[in-house]
Amino acid sequence: MRRARLWGALTWCALATGCPDPTPPPCVEPVSTLCVDSCCNAVTSVGCGAPCPRGTTPAEFCEPDDRCMCPAHLCHDPCCDVVAGSCDGVCPPGARDFSPSCEPTPECPFFDAGPEDAGPEDAGPDAGDAGDDPDAGCPEPGPMLRCYADGDTCCTRPALRAEMSGECDLTCPAGYSLGAECRPDAICEDVRACEDNGDCVVTHAGCCEPCTTPELRDVVALASAGVGPYREMECADPVACPDCEPAPPNPRLVATCNVNRCEAFDVHDTLMTRCSSDDECRLRVRGCCECGGDLRPEALVALRRDAESDYVTLICNASEGCDACVPTYPDTVEAFCNPTGRCDVRAR
Repeated sequence: MRRARLWGALTWCALATGCPDPTPPPCVEPVSTLCVDSCCNAVTSVGCGAPCPRGTTPAEFCEPDDRCMCPAHLCHDPCCDVVAGSCDGVCPPGARDFSPSCEPTPECPFFDAGPEDAGPEDAGPDAGDAGDDPDAGCPEPGPMLRCYADGDTCCTRPALRAEMSGECDLTCPAGYSLGAECRPDAICEDVRACEDNGDCVVTHAGCCEPCTTPELRDVVALASAGVGPYREMECADPVACPDCEPAPPNPRLVATCNVNRCEAFDVHDTLMTRCSSDDECRLRVRGCCECGGDLRPEALVALRRDAESDYVTLICNASEGCDACVPTYPDTVEAFCNPTGRCDVRAR
């Protein structure tokens, strides 16, 4: 009886005039709110009163951070991830100045000292006896001798660790030679000199274009005006380049002006791409401004949603401003967190 009376009351309420509708009205004409990062660069837009995503604020309340107006200063954290320093060139606590040959330090949680750094407690009872192992009595390679890329006139390619052979000889990978240091030619300071991030571009190292997707070791960062002189210098002697179709650029490789010198870095080597789940990542054009940027799937990068201001600091000019709009990214690709814990791009 009680259930019947309740049903009747609800039916009467639905038919009577003035009965309030318990469901909220649909958001037919939502008012869009533009959400920006700490440098006031547009990141996304939301409607129907939804809040801006984490790491963003409504554009109407944005005031740029001081660091958004100063040149980039690159640093490395203990894991060799690239981080931004302060406007006066000071690295954050625990970080050090940028170096193409950075190696992780013991402070890195992923640091692996390897067997050559094992202490006496880990060496085992027979550590001092060479026994039958031809490498057991070899001296440590040490930090003085490293492998430098052949023909790297401007010393722009990272140095590699030398490996010890069975005869206790230090060896280098193909295309690299052993040395104590790399000394760039005098012209190299001119081709890499910069005043702002927009002065720098990424181009292939040496004379020949790569046949496969380039990695950081295959490129150099130069001033735009220095690309021609650099190529003339690298191709001065006859070079037999491979007969292949040149590979397209790697969008992860970008250039910045670091202390008036162009430097190349891989966004996968920065905290801007570190992730633990797909929803932490988003697509982004490679260039400074998303409005009018290259939206081709093969030209996109993936970053953390809260890393926009760091990315802009590294690639945009200090006084550069971007139009407030959110581009429509292609639906054929998406951002995801890859198995190595880095934001990446994949086909849907």
